[in-house]
Amino acid sequence: MPSHQRKGIGATLLERMLHRLQHLYMIDLLCDGEMQNFYEKQGMIKASGMLIRNYSNQSGATASS
Repeated sequence: MPSHQRKGIGATLLERMLHRLQHLYMIDLLCDGEMQNFYEKQGMIKASGMLIRNYSNQSGATASS
């Protein structure tokens, strides 16, 4: 939400998550393109990937196939 942006909340949550996962060899995160700059500023690097989303299995799904 815009009212909660730029207050360091996301950066703090990401920092805590990465700290808890630091023992892992690889940490992958998928995000929308407009969020990539935020994650790059936190030390992550861009990568590309593929995925499947079964929207019909999502709680409250309204999207058609």
